[in-house]
Amino acid sequence: MPETKKESGLDRFASFYASAEARLTQMPRSRLLILILGLVIFFLAMGALFAFVFSPYRQTQTPDSGLVDMDGDGNMVSHSGIVRRLDEEQDGISFYLQKEDETRILLKSSQIDLAFFVGASVTAEGVLVEGAGTGSVLFVSKIRIK
Repeated sequence: MPETKKESGLDRFASFYASAEARLTQMPRSRLLILILGLVIFFLAMGALFAFVFSPYRQTQTPDSGLVDMDGDGNMVSHSGIVRRLDEEQDGISFYLQKEDETRILLKSSQIDLAFFVGASVTAEGVLVEGAGTGSVLFVSKIRIK
């Protein structure tokens, strides 16, 4: 019995490449340009589709610039404005939030370095405490740059 030679994967790829090269060299220039343009459009569309599907972006809700009740109890509030540094430290507080209506809310945080946000427009969330001599103090638990 004659032994049949099995084609390896590399041999099949070589024959496929040779036939594809022969077909491409015989193709008129206009059809070759249309083929290349079609491939470019296909890969651009696939890239846009994959970018849309696999994008990690999640849009965050920005609270309005006024006082927003966060949890329904009145404990957590959110204020928007610009972080400023106080001229003189008051009771260990060095920063305040200047709101659009020019009112000030003192900011205090043990977890967040508020100096990083000086001059930035932010939304600060936390517990608001009305003080007798100092005014309102917001104990910041979360801050987002707007």
